[in-house]
Amino acid sequence: MLKHGRTYPRKKGWTMRYLRWLQEQRFDYPAHQIALHEMVEAVRIARERIERLERTIEEFVPAWSLEPLVRALQTLRGIDLFVAITFATEVGDVSRFESPRQLMGSLGLVASDRPKDCEAWWHHQSR
Repeated sequence: MLKHGRTYPRKKGWTMRYLRWLQEQRFDYPAHQIALHEMVEAVRIARERIERLERTIEEFVPAWSLEPLVRALQTLRGIDLFVAITFATEVGDVSRFESPRQLMGSLGLVASDRPKDCEAWWHHQSR
């Protein structure tokens, strides 16, 4: 769209309003119109696929051995179902760690001090 000098007049993209705006765009060349239509359609299909996969994953959680961990994680602010599932999948049983420090170390996160103001901060350390 930018190549054609068209910019969305609002800040947020990929909303229903944005998709409607895209569909209202008209081009002089049919090939451009077809390309836009195909790209919007590809986004719609991908969105439907994601929703279908998310529903399937949600159905399997109650029978999963880590379901209690997933539900416990969801009680934390900002942790939705899929963040909790991702964490549980990557980390597994958190009781295998003796301390939070050991868990953070296994994730590659270590505490350190910033030399200037000695304020504790987290940074990612490569494994």
